[in-house]
Formats: sequence, structure tokens, C-alpha cells
Amino acid sequence: MKSRQSSIARPILVGLFASIAPFCLSAWGETVWFTSPDLRVPAGDLAAFLTEQTEEKIPAELAGVNPTFAQGDWVLASVSRDRTEAIERVLTPANRAFLDSSGAEGFVATNVGGIRYLLGGGQRGAAYASIRIQRLWTESDLPPLSADGEHLDQAPVFQERIGGAGGEDMTRDFAQPKPSDYDWETYARDLAHAGVNFTPGVVQGQVVPDEALKAWGIRKVLFFPSTPFAASTLREWRASNPGEIKPAEDPRASAESVTLWAPCPATEFGKKAYVDWLDKVVFDHKTLAKIVLQFTEGGAIPGEECYPKLKRPERVVAFLETLNGILKRISEDVTLYASTRGFSAEEVRAIAGALPKGVGLYFEEPSVSILDSPSGGYEPSLASLDWDAEQQRTLEGILSSRPEDCMVAVAAGDTDRLFSPAVGMALPGAAHAKIRRLQELKCRNVALAMGGIHPWVYSPNAEVFRELMWKAGESSEETLGRIAGRDFGGAAEEVLAAWSLFDQAAAALPLVCRAQGGEAFTRNGADLTTGAPVPAKVVRNEWGLSLGDGVPFLLEGYPKAIRLWREGLERLQRTQDSTEGATYSIAKNLRDGVFWSGFYLQTLETQHNVVRCLNLLKWIPEGHSAEAAPWRQAFLPLYRDELANMERWTDLLFTAPEPLLRLEDQPMSRNGLERKLDQKRQALKGLIGN
Repeated sequence: MKSRQSSIARPILVGLFASIAPFCLSAWGETVWFTSPDLRVPAGDLAAFLTEQTEEKIPAELAGVNPTFAQGDWVLASVSRDRTEAIERVLTPANRAFLDSSGAEGFVATNVGGIRYLLGGGQRGAAYASIRIQRLWTESDLPPLSADGEHLDQAPVFQERIGGAGGEDMTRDFAQPKPSDYDWETYARDLAHAGVNFTPGVVQGQVVPDEALKAWGIRKVLFFPSTPFAASTLREWRASNPGEIKPAEDPRASAESVTLWAPCPATEFGKKAYVDWLDKVVFDHKTLAKIVLQFTEGGAIPGEECYPKLKRPERVVAFLETLNGILKRISEDVTLYASTRGFSAEEVRAIAGALPKGVGLYFEEPSVSILDSPSGGYEPSLASLDWDAEQQRTLEGILSSRPEDCMVAVAAGDTDRLFSPAVGMALPGAAHAKIRRLQELKCRNVALAMGGIHPWVYSPNAEVFRELMWKAGESSEETLGRIAGRDFGGAAEEVLAAWSLFDQAAAALPLVCRAQGGEAFTRNGADLTTGAPVPAKVVRNEWGLSLGDGVPFLLEGYPKAIRLWREGLERLQRTQDSTEGATYSIAKNLRDGVFWSGFYLQTLETQHNVVRCLNLLKWIPEGHSAEAAPWRQAFLPLYRDELANMERWTDLLFTAPEPLLRLEDQPMSRNGLERKLDQKRQALKGLIGN
């Protein structure tokens, strides 16, 4: 999609108008007209914004067949549906050419005779015109389109943009629960304002209602393992149809791993299993646009018994070809994607080169880790700007040969597997660098890893994504400065300094292996998160065992990361204290930043203490007990540090913005979490003794 950006022209009398604007704003917001029913919700959103700005009730009305508009009105229209005489008069040849070239999401916003026309190529274009006008209004004392002849036309830099609160695993609550008083209509509205046009269709186990998304023209993406059947179902099928369920492979697993089983779509039984599954998925999700299949972490590649004499990439392609044929018979409007997770660069090239027509590639950012091999790849991470060189060359080749079929997933949102379950992370420098890299690669489609946007929590990363959706080539200083100035007013300089420290802290975190992240820690290390890091627990803990040879790297990297993160948090806290009495939005933004940055810091401190314990265990001779003297004494300093960490946890939870939080596998109330942490506190005191 082409992107053209025109700065809003300002007349010579801007200064004069700004001085009298408070007295005449009501004349600039009489009625918001929408010309088709599918624009009712965006029009209502604009009317609510204008009501707030002008402090006068602005109605939203559906225009008739031959509408007549008056000075001060706003007109929201989709030119693909509306060619009434009033709209035709506004569409100059230049306007028509721009909308024709920029597709359904491009828009033209113009003031003609005191009437503000917001004309989109389609429903989303009209909605984006309204959203952009609202954003520009909040950045300026002078309302946009305030002078006759003033004009703005824009189209998004990226064609397709996936984001939201749902991750790649639709059944598990990867981050934080959605607040109970935050409804789906508000969620859809906030996603539209964030620049998202596709979103995970299941959030933390809850199906996102189609009607809420449809009002903004947003469509669903669903992520599934390539073997999307329950383990119990597969066991039943193997028992009743032993010849139909065949061995399959996990591309990340070793040859000695447990054999996986899956129905083979090359057989009638296997094909029917996938037909029934896809038929139900499409039926249950009316706004479904994309299905992404993962061949690891629950998924698998069909084995040689299913597709004899074919190499692994060829089997993947054959599998995709069969499933795509099934899907297209059910719905021509849904696209199948294959995730690159777990495949080597060579395999990705082979798969991409033979992809069936109409099948896309979901290419995950190839972050580099110390222990994981490039073939397995590290999950996209905000802590790393380094990509595996061969995987990057592979991506560049795919983008040059079939850019429309490639969706690139990067960690540029408000969380990822390293930082989860914390959300609202403030690493805008990293987010900017990642999105700019995709712009430079001429990438058309982008996805935020793990959804990356929890709209009820403020995150400058999400703001960066929103800004760079419309601006190509802008420096981080320009983008971050504008965001901080708009969202924090006079506190912008201190907030920018805190963000810089957070970015530095993340860069100091060594990426060791896929299992390192906070998400794995809170799930697999639950007895360590809210339990004392005693040797007996640590030595058999799945999270600790998975780190393996990465412990020395973490032992060296954690102290610097923690020090820098704490400095950033302290800056935010001082700023929060010094801005008492600020506007509600500034106060909320600072509150979110202080709490969730503190939440992550406390988790990081606990991880560090567990790593210290793992390191000490390496020095204890075989046959000796870590609980007995003289070794017991060596663990006392980390027990004391973790006890101090528990006191900070208690202080932090007192400021929790939401009634439910997730620190372990399941969300719990603040009081419930405090009780568990108090039990840990008492256990640590017992270990320390007098």
C-alpha cells in the first residue's frame, strides 16, 4: 500500500485563531454525520471526543439519501460505499487519485466551506480519519481542519497489523487478565486507535465477540498448533483407528524425544478430521481472516509414513497444500499461514520457495540467544536487537520475492515471553528500532509478538507502534519526544530519561535460552516465585534446570540490568511524586509505568536470587547437603536479599491498579497474593534464623 503524508496546512492567522478558539469551538462541532450504518460506532466515538473537547453535547446522526450539511458539521464517509452528490463535490481529482491508490485504509480529511469531511477509502479509512484527527487535536492547541481549505491525506505504512492482548497460545493467560469493567466494545475501540486491523480472536481463553470488532473493521487471527486436537482425542483415535494416526516430528525436538502422533491429512480419515476442525473454527468466528499454524510447541510436522520419500520442508508444504484446499472450500475469505518457529533458515527458505498459492508465512523475528541454536531460534524479545544473520538474509529474500504473503512478527509491544507476566513495559527505544527496521526492509505486514497491546495499561511501546504506522523514516528522538510531551506534559524530560534507562537495562539482559523468560519462570518456577529459593526446590525445578550452562551469563548480567532498571523506576517514582495534581491521564500513565516497571523488577530480583542459588549448588561436592554446615551459611545472603525483596513486593501490591494479578499460573486477588508472599516471608525468616 502506498503511503503519502501531508502536513496540515496552517493559515497565517493561526495565532489569532488559537487565541479565540475557546470562544468559538462550539461552532466547530455541531453534528457528526455518518453516511452508512457501518460507521455508526466510529462516528459516535468522534462525537464523544468532540463533546469532551467543546464541553457541549455533539450528536452523531445517520445522513439521509441526499444530505445537506451545515457549517460546523463533521461528515464521516466511506467513498467505496457513498457517492452521493455532497461527497462527489468534495472529491477533487487529486483526492480521488489518492484514495484509489491507497486502498480501503487511506483517507482524505478536508475543510470545505466550514464543513469537515473525513473520507475513507473504506470503513477503516473513514475510522482512521477520525482517529488521526483526534490524535492531532491532542497534540495541538489548534483543532485540526479549523480553516477552510485545510487538508490532510494519509495511508498506513504497513498494510496488515496484528496486535492485541492475546498471544500465540489462545487457551492460556500469558500476561495479565482483562479488567472485569473493561468491556469488549472499549477493547475494540482501543485497538482501532492503536492502529490494529487484525487481532487474536481469543484473549486469555475468552472469545472476542465478532460484533465488537466488526464495528471498527477489525478481523480475527487465530493461532493453532498444526495438530490442533486434544491429547485425549488423539489417544481415542489411535485406539480405534491405529493405522490412521501416524508419527510426527517436532522440529525443535531431538531424535530421542517422545514420538508425537497426528492424523495424516493424506488419508480420508485424517482429511475428515481437519475438515471438521476447520469447519467449526470458521463457523465460530465470523470475522476470521487468518489461521496461523505452528509446527512446534504442541504442533508437529507430518512424518514420513504420512508423506513417504519427502524431506521435512516438502512434508510441511504438502500438509499446507492439503489444509489450504480444505479451508478454501469452507471459506475463500480466510488465509492460512505457516509459522517459522523452530525451523532453520535453510528449511524456511525451502518452505517459502514452495508455498502453495494463497498461503502465507508468519516469520518470527530471529532474536539471537547464547545457548539456543539459530536453527531453533529464540522467541522474539524486546531485550535483543540482534538477529541471526542467516535468518535475516532469508527474510530479506522472502520480502523481495513475495512480500504480500509474509507477516513478520517482532517483539515491539508492551510485553513478550521474557517480560511476561508484566505488561505495559516501557522500552520505546527498542520498539522504535524494531519497527524502523521493518520499514527499511520494505515489510508490508507486521505482527506484535504475544499480541503486544494491553490497551487498559499505558505503554510507550504501543504508542511508538501507533505513531510509526503513519510515519516512515522518523527518528527515535522525534517519535519519543512527541509521545512524552503529549502524554506527560512538563514531566516529559524525566520520563524520557527513565525510558532510556529501561532500554539500557533490557540490553544488559543476556538472552540465554528460550526457557529463560519471565513467562516460563512464573509457570515452571511457581514454587520459587512465591516460595523460598531453598536448594532442595531449586535443584529439581524445571526453570532452573532449563537454564543449564546459561547460569554464568545470567549471574554476570542480572546485577547491571537490575541496577539500571531500578534507576529508571526511581526516576519515574520521583516524577510521580513531583506531579501530584496533574491531569488524570498523566497521573494514570505514571501510575501504570511505576507499578508495572516495579512488578517486573521484583520478578527479576527473584530470578537473580534463584540463579545465585543455582551457582552455589555447583560448588557443593557430591554427597554433601546444602542444608548442612558449612554450606548452609553460603545461602544466607541470598535469603536475606529475597526477604528484602518480599518487603518491596508488599509495598508494591498496595498500589496495584487492578483487583486481579497474575504472578503464578492463575490470576489471584491482591489479598490472596499478599498471603502467599507472606508465607514465603515467614519461610525465609525461618531459614535465616537469629
